[in-house]
Amino acid sequence: MIHLRVHIHVKDSQKGSTSQEKISFVKKNRAPNEKDIFTYLHVLRDETEVTEKIKQLSRLSSLTKQDLNNRNAILRRVLKCLQPYYPNCQVFMYGSSNNGFGTQGCDMDILFLPTPDYCRVGGEEDEEKPPTLSQVKNGEFPIIDLEKMGEKAQLLFISKIFKKHFGHTIFIPARCPILNFMGVKGRQANICCDLTCRNKLVVCNTELLKFFGSLDSRVIPLVITLRWWAKSLRLIKEAALSSYAFTLMIIFFLQNSRPSVLPNVNDLMDLSESSTYVAGWPVSFRQDKGSIPETANQDTEEQLLEKFFEFYWNFEFERYAVCVRTGKPLLLEDLKTGSNVGFQITHISIQDPFNLSHNVGKNLKYAFSLKPALFVAKDILTIVSVRVSKVGLECQTFKKGETGRYERMDFS
Repeated sequence: MIHLRVHIHVKDSQKGSTSQEKISFVKKNRAPNEKDIFTYLHVLRDETEVTEKIKQLSRLSSLTKQDLNNRNAILRRVLKCLQPYYPNCQVFMYGSSNNGFGTQGCDMDILFLPTPDYCRVGGEEDEEKPPTLSQVKNGEFPIIDLEKMGEKAQLLFISKIFKKHFGHTIFIPARCPILNFMGVKGRQANICCDLTCRNKLVVCNTELLKFFGSLDSRVIPLVITLRWWAKSLRLIKEAALSSYAFTLMIIFFLQNSRPSVLPNVNDLMDLSESSTYVAGWPVSFRQDKGSIPETANQDTEEQLLEKFFEFYWNFEFERYAVCVRTGKPLLLEDLKTGSNVGFQITHISIQDPFNLSHNVGKNLKYAFSLKPALFVAKDILTIVSVRVSKVGLECQTFKKGETGRYERMDFS
C-alpha cells in the first residue's frame, strides 16, 4: 500500500522578489465572485466516469454567454472613457476571457493601444511624466504627444481617467506594467480587470489558442480541467506559471500525442496566405478549420488526461524547451542562436509561439513542486482515496505488492 502525501506551500513573496512584485501580490484587486474548484466538487461526485467529470467540469465552470456579454460591455465602457483623450485608440479583450478557456470569475485582460500602429517591445526607457487631464483637455499637451508616450506613462495617465469612472485603480509596475481596476456591469458582474499597453502579440496569442480550441471537442474540457488541477496546487499563480504558459504545455502535449491531436504552429503559418508582422515577428497563420486534416486520435478525455501526466513526468526539462511552434522538444542549446537569441533558459522553458526570444515559463520559481505533483497525478486513476487539505492535495494511493496484497510506502 502506497501512501503518498504532497503539500505545496508557496509564499506570496520569496527571496529575490522585488518590492514591486510584493506590492502587486498584496494589493491587487480581486473579484468577489471569483470561484475555485470546491464550487463544483459536489456535482462532480455524481459522475462515475472520469471523462464525464471532465466534460461536466468544463460545462459548469466555463464562461457563460451572459459572462461574455458583461465583459464586452465593460470593454465598450473602457473605450468610451478613453476616446475623449485618445480619439484614435483601440482596446482588445485578450487571454482567458476571449480564447475559449476562461472560467467564471476569471480576470479580464484588456490591451490598450493609443493608436492602431502603437508598438512597444519591453525594456525601453520610459521615464516620461504623464500630463494632467486638464492639460490634455485644454490643449496644453497635444494629443499627438500623448499618443507617443511609453507604456508606463500611458497607464499612469489612464489611471487618472479610470479613478473617475471605475473607482479604486492600481498601477502595478512590472516587466509588463499593469493597470488593475474593477469593471462593473450591473450588480452581479464585478470583474477584476488588468489593462496593459504594449503591442498586439497578446491578441495574436489569444487568436491562436482560440483556434486550437475549435479544432477538437476534447481540447477545451481538457485544458479547463488541467488548469483547475494546476490552480488547486498553486502551480498557476503569481511567481509561478501563468494560465497562458500552462495552456501552451497542454497544447504541446496534444501536438505530441500519437496520433497528434493538434497541428504545430509552423504548419499553420505555412498555410497562411497573408504576411503580418507584430513587433518584428511574423504572426499570420491559417484559421480555416476546413484546411486542417481531422485527427486520427480517438483517445477519450480520460486517456488524454492520464497521458498528459505521464508525458510531463518523463519530459526532460533540463535538456529541452516546450515549443508549440515546431510541436517538438527544442534543445536548450539551440535556444542560443538565430531568432531565439535573448531567450532566458530557466527551470521550465516554454517558448512563445510568435516571440521566439520570450520564455513564458520563466516566472516559475518552484520547479521542484511540479514533478511531485505529476507523480501523484499520473497515477490518479488508481487512487482509492483523495481528500483535499487546506494547503494542497493529500492523496492516498494503494497498489499491489509482490505478495498480491496492498502495501504502504511513505514518501514524507
